[in-house]
Amino acid sequence: MKRRKVSRLFNVVKKSGNWTDYKRKLTDYNKALRQAKRESRWRHCKEIEKVPDFARLQRMGRVQLVHSSLKMENIPQQRKRPWRG
Repeated sequence: MKRRKVSRLFNVVKKSGNWTDYKRKLTDYNKALRQAKRESRWRHCKEIEKVPDFARLQRMGRVQLVHSSLKMENIPQQRKRPWRG
């Protein structure tokens, strides 16, 4: 809903040239979007903590059931980035 309002305001502002209201509304929209993503991620992590260990690994895609036996996938290690100076 906010996205639509900001978009409409942009169409009005590009004709009038008064950008202060648009910039303020766009900042508010971006803050609300970041907050929603943060809360969604937090809820997802809390849900995963409640699940048993095996199911958690399966949900993360690290363990697969193959013909009633467990198969651990090779998970690549994260490489350290070289210093960029």
